[in-house]
Amino acid sequence: MASTANADAPPTTPAPTTTVTRRLGHSFGKTDRFELSVEGGIGAYRDGPLRDASRLAGFGRIRAGLLHIFESRFDPDASPIFVSVGATYEASNLSPATLGLQTELVHVSSGLWGQFGGLVDVTRLEPGWMGALGWNVFGAEVQRRRYAHDDGVVQSDWALFGKLHIPVTLLIDAL
Repeated sequence: MASTANADAPPTTPAPTTTVTRRLGHSFGKTDRFELSVEGGIGAYRDGPLRDASRLAGFGRIRAGLLHIFESRFDPDASPIFVSVGATYEASNLSPATLGLQTELVHVSSGLWGQFGGLVDVTRLEPGWMGALGWNVFGAEVQRRRYAHDDGVVQSDWALFGKLHIPVTLLIDAL
């Protein structure tokens, strides 16, 4: 039999949380936090004014920024989506120092991700952009940037890379 004090009490609603917890009990941590990722790639770029040859290219990049986790309020079984925005530093044989801003979207349950960003070659103050698509830690990236060819001519060209994308923060959380 219920007491009258409990019957008169208003119903309580659970307090909102800042932790994303999925159906299997795995927590992704806070919905807003610092994020760090490391990437490396190898590929080719077109070389020379006549664009008659391809050259081997490689890069290493680090991104530090903010991560936000979006989850469905209507479907608890829906996959969360991670959105990261951060500053990048890249070193490559195209430029020893490239700075940029990059945004990344990750669909957690499928492992699919995409990136887009702008970049500036700080040795020549030349702008460019990059876009990438991938699954899990593997991806492909295209860059449009200006760089000096072996003949000294500076012009815009495309580079295409296969790459590894290591989300350091998320891997640490998984351990």
